[in-house]
Amino acid sequence: MIKPIADTYSLLPLSKARTGQGQEIINSHPHLWDKTMASDLAMTILPGMTVKVTNPNDTYYQFQGIVQRVTDGKVAVLFEGGNWDKLVTFQMNELEPVVATAKGKAKK
Repeated sequence: MIKPIADTYSLLPLSKARTGQGQEIINSHPHLWDKTMASDLAMTILPGMTVKVTNPNDTYYQFQGIVQRVTDGKVAVLFEGGNWDKLVTFQMNELEPVVATAKGKAKK
């Protein structure tokens, strides 16, 4: 059984975990990101999250896209690039969430 993120990681803000804003939780707590959490969050891919394709046999290997919908263990991911957009369906185990890191200030 998959437990809610807030039950698994007590340091996460409960209000954000209940709203289903998975990417916000990851972004706001990068110090909590580890291999254990990665495996748990792989099963918690939610619409709006940024994911990366991890299947090396796939045409879209290492591409990053935005999750549009999740149904029956399949995930529809939208890839946007320049003058093209493409919606592709993957198995959930072929994707991993992307952790957005804050970029430092550029030196002048």
